[in-house]
Amino acid sequence: MLKKLLFISTGLICLSCGDTNNPSTENKADLNPPTNLHSLNLADTIELRFNGSNTESDFQGYYVFGTKTPWSEMQALIKYPTNAATDADGNARAWFDSTGIPRCTDNDAFFAKFGMGASNVACEGSGVSESDDSSSSDDSEEEVNEFKNLILQCSAPETALDLSIVKGDAYKPGALQKCSVNKVWDPSLDTPAQVAIEAGSEYTFFAVSVMGSKFDSISWTSNIIAAASSKTASDSEEVTLNAGEFKKITFDMTALTASIDTTASACTGNICTIAKANSQESNAPTLWIGRASSGTTYTQRTLVSDSQHTSSSLFLRARDSKVTDPNGTDPTAVTARIPAAWPSDITAADGIVNPVYGQDVLDFKITHDSKSYYGKLVIEDISYADESGAVGNFGTATVKLSVILQTGAGVMHYMR
Repeated sequence: MLKKLLFISTGLICLSCGDTNNPSTENKADLNPPTNLHSLNLADTIELRFNGSNTESDFQGYYVFGTKTPWSEMQALIKYPTNAATDADGNARAWFDSTGIPRCTDNDAFFAKFGMGASNVACEGSGVSESDDSSSSDDSEEEVNEFKNLILQCSAPETALDLSIVKGDAYKPGALQKCSVNKVWDPSLDTPAQVAIEAGSEYTFFAVSVMGSKFDSISWTSNIIAAASSKTASDSEEVTLNAGEFKKITFDMTALTASIDTTASACTGNICTIAKANSQESNAPTLWIGRASSGTTYTQRTLVSDSQHTSSSLFLRARDSKVTDPNGTDPTAVTARIPAAWPSDITAADGIVNPVYGQDVLDFKITHDSKSYYGKLVIEDISYADESGAVGNFGTATVKLSVILQTGAGVMHYMR
C-alpha cells in the first residue's frame, strides 16, 4: 500500500500568498529515483548527467539540487538510512546500501544545505510514514511550487521553470538526461541564495523524480556526487626551447595554479630522451617540457615528462597523440596516431616521457597530500624558428600551452 511522507516546509521561501504544495516523498517502489548521476566539469558550468526510468502515469520531470557545501561536510549530516535501520524484511542495512536518501527529519540538516526547510516527518521503517491528510492544502487554493527558488535551472538563459527538467513529449524511460548548471545554493550567506559557480570550487549535487500535476510527490534522491568546476591554471603561455633544453611546470595545489620556469635548463639524465627511467625528481607536483638534443635518436622532439617523486604522482595519458616517431625526421611530420597508447605497465615512478607535436591533449592525475587532482595539459601549437631547416637543425621551438585543473572528477556516492 502506498504511503507518503508529508512535509510542512516552514523554512522555505513563499513565492505568493497561495498555499505551498507540501510535496511528499514516495517509496522507491512507487517512484523511481534518478540513477547514475555524474558530471562533466567545465570552467563556470557543471553539466550533470543521469538516467531516469520513470513510467509512472503522472510523472512530470526532475528537480536538480546543488549546494556550495562540499561533500566533505555533507556526509556526516546523513542520518537515515543508518546502520541501525532495517529493510522490509527486518535485516540491518547500512546507509550506503541505498541508491540515495529520503527527505525526513533525521536528514533535515542535509537537505537544509540545499535550502529546504524542516520536513517534520520522522524517518520510520523504510523511510516512509503515513501522510497527514489534515495538513493538505485546499485544492481550491492556488498552490505554489515551494522548490522553485531552490532547484537548479538547466536552461541558458534561465527561464524560471517549475522543474529543472520537464518530462516533455519525447521523454523515453532510461534515456540520458542532461542539465547544465551555473549556480548552486549557498546556505552560508546571511540571506541564503543561489550563487554563481566558481572555477576550481567543489560542490554537491543530487536529483529527484517528481510526479503529480501540482508537483506534490518527489522520489528519494539519486546517488549524490561531489563535482568540481575546472580552473585554468595557466592560459595559453608560450614556452621557448632550444635543442637540449627543458622548463618545469610546477603546481600549487592549494591555489590550483601552475607556474612555468622563466629560464630554460640544460637536459640531464633522460629528461630529453624517450625513456622510462626519467632521472628528474621534485618535492612538488611537477611536469617537465623539453626538447631532445640534436645527438639523440629522436631529433629535437618536444617532450613532456612526469615526476618520479613519491609524494605526488603524475599519470600522463595522451589522447590522439603521435606515438610512431621515425628516427631523425622532421618533428612536424605527420606520423601514426594511436589514442591512449601508453604501455600497460606504467607506474607512478616510471618518469614516462611523451613526444608532443601541437594540438595534443594529455590527461593527468596528481595525488598530493592524500588528495587527488585531475587536469589536462593542452599543447596548442608548436612553431619552429626555421621550418625549412635541415633535419636536426630546426632552431628554437615555441610551444603554446594551457594547463587546466579541477579538484575532483565527478566523484560518485551512494551508487549501487
